[in-house]
Amino acid sequence: MSRVLMDASLPDKLRAASDVIELMDEAGRVLGVYTPIRAHVPPAGFQFPITNEELDRRNQVRTGRSLDEIVRDLKAGAAR
Repeated sequence: MSRVLMDASLPDKLRAASDVIELMDEAGRVLGVYTPIRAHVPPAGFQFPITNEELDRRNQVRTGRSLDEIVRDLKAGAAR
């Protein structure tokens, strides 16, 4: 990863951001997107719609096909 030092006012502007922002040059060209860490933190009082117990139960349910079955079918299709 490369790093670029921006002007002295940029860190304060980024710390003040409460949402995703676009970083632009003087000509208005978008250079990149900045996502503040706190943008990924649920707001106070947020309740996840699925309990941990339900997530555990869903992880125990096995559906679909095994990887071996998928690979076998892909090889059979390539042989046609």
